[in-house]
Formats: sequence, C-alpha cells, structure tokens
Amino acid sequence: MDKKIALVTGGSSGLGFAMAEELKKQGFFVVVIARNKGENFNFDDFLSCDLSDSASRRNLIQTIQEKYPAIDILINNAGIGSYAANYELELSDLKRLMEINYFAPVELNSKLLDNVAQAKGTIVNISSVAGLMPVACMGAYCSSKAALFMHSESLRMEVGAKNVHILTVCPGRINTGFSSRAIRVRECPDTPSNKNESAALLAKKIYRAICRKKDILIFPWWYSAVVWFTRKFKRLYRYGNKRVWKLD
Repeated sequence: MDKKIALVTGGSSGLGFAMAEELKKQGFFVVVIARNKGENFNFDDFLSCDLSDSASRRNLIQTIQEKYPAIDILINNAGIGSYAANYELELSDLKRLMEINYFAPVELNSKLLDNVAQAKGTIVNISSVAGLMPVACMGAYCSSKAALFMHSESLRMEVGAKNVHILTVCPGRINTGFSSRAIRVRECPDTPSNKNESAALLAKKIYRAICRKKDILIFPWWYSAVVWFTRKFKRLYRYGNKRVWKLD
C-alpha cells in the first residue's frame, strides 16, 4: 500500500473523529475502530469492535494483523468517563470502564507492537490530566487514566530497540461530548473550568507531537500549572473539590 496506515480507536466521534480527519488531511490511509460508524464517515476502512469485550478485541486484533502488517500510527483514543463517588459506582460499570480505558489499549499495544515496529511507527495513548491529579466523583476515570499513563511511560522505555515512538497525551476539558457519554450517577457541576477547547485543535497538536517525536503532550498547556497546584496546595485543592461537588 502506497499510503501510510493510521488506526484510530473511538474514531466515530469526538477527539477520535477529529484525529481521523487530521490524519486523512495529512495523506494517511485511515482505519477507524468503533462500535458504529457514526455520522459523516469518510475514511478508508472501518472495523467494528466493542472494546469493552475481550472476545471482540481478539477478533479485531486478528483482523488487523492480517490486513495491516505495518502500522505507522496507532491511536488508543476510545474511552468513557464517570461521574460518581467511588462508593456509588456499580462494580459492573467500573469493570466496563477499565476494560475500555485501560485493558483495551494495553492489549492492542502488546498484540500490535510488531506491526507498529515494522513501520518504525508511533503509538499514541490518550490519557488525561485527570490521570495526573485526583478529581472528586471521578475516581474511577482518574484511576483508569493514571494506569494508562504509567503503562505508556514504562512502554516507552521497553520499546526503544524496536524503534517505536510512544506519545502520551493528557488533555483537559475539550469539546468532544465526553459528559453526555459518561457513566453518570451525579451531574457534572458547572464550573469556570467548563470552557471546552477544540478537538480539531488538539488533533493538530497531536499530529505535530507525533512528527516531533515528543514524549508527552498536555493540552491546553496551562493544565501543567493546574497539576502543580493540586500537588503543592493539596488541602486547598481538596476543599475546592468538595465544595464544587457538594460533598460537605
């Protein structure tokens, strides 16, 4: 195949769709992986998969290995959020969240590593700033993204000899419809931080980070200061979280 191959999980909407569009513009053969195609599908291939189901993932991996022996970019974008205190979340919902947010990307990275290595390509793991700091009533989501962040960072040290580039992306709030798809026991409070950044802009930043072989991308950049604040002023940050979520 003349074109470079890019696979995007969760590419039917949100950031995944924006990334698929950006890669299409850059001349890639774009393969979208999702449960449904969604609206305005205009990419090169579609592979249906419920990433929360291990059997469905195995079938997906076998199909990819057969169709795409060399993968230039693998983007693990599919994910689901949660708005619930840790003691409120049903175990079944927690397991589903961890399957999608953590086990699916870990399995895809492991089983498709040789395919990416064949192209000396890039694996992009979409973590979150919520994986770098605790957020009340989002503990399950924070935990899954923290686990993915550490997986991504350790994987980078392990695959150097294979010439595989690992990029860890930690977005803040972006306009992807995240809240509407989240597991919801509580409603997300309306706060000044609810201003959403553009998914299309982040997609461009991610592609630029891939080209520049960056290790970590935090977007918007000022979230680095927010993470620092949560660690430096822990009691104040906890107090603010409790007020916002009405936990007192």
